[in-house]
Amino acid sequence: MNETSPQVVLQLIREEHALYARLEAAARRQRERVAEDDAAGLLKVLASRQSLTDELTVLSRKLGPVRRNWRAIRDRLSAEERAEADALISASTATLSRVVRQDEEDARRIRVMRQSTSHELTAAVQTRRAVVGYATASREAGAIEKGWEG
Repeated sequence: MNETSPQVVLQLIREEHALYARLEAAARRQRERVAEDDAAGLLKVLASRQSLTDELTVLSRKLGPVRRNWRAIRDRLSAEERAEADALISASTATLSRVVRQDEEDARRIRVMRQSTSHELTAAVQTRRAVVGYATASREAGAIEKGWEG
């Protein structure tokens, strides 16, 4: 079977669409892990996403000749095959846009969480310093008072 035959082309486009759907599902799981502040779970999701990205890279190589010659290949498809290919490509593009948008939002949330944690740590350090300073001043004041009693 020719690698640009309608059957092969449609199968590759279907595979791409399915992988993007799996990528979007992983992005939803990622968002949940970020919202739950679940670092271990997030790492697992990211590993899963890397695997999907690797699969998409391999598939993209296979689709390279199809993309380069899309107009000619599309013209050889039947009306029904064209409609299916167009719908799948459109859906894949929309899915990828949603995934990218979610990733950008997740990255923003992670930055905000990191900044918040940094501020909390800074406040905790400052509070600790104040407590130590107060305790030192208290001990010194107690020693001074005892010196007057003698």
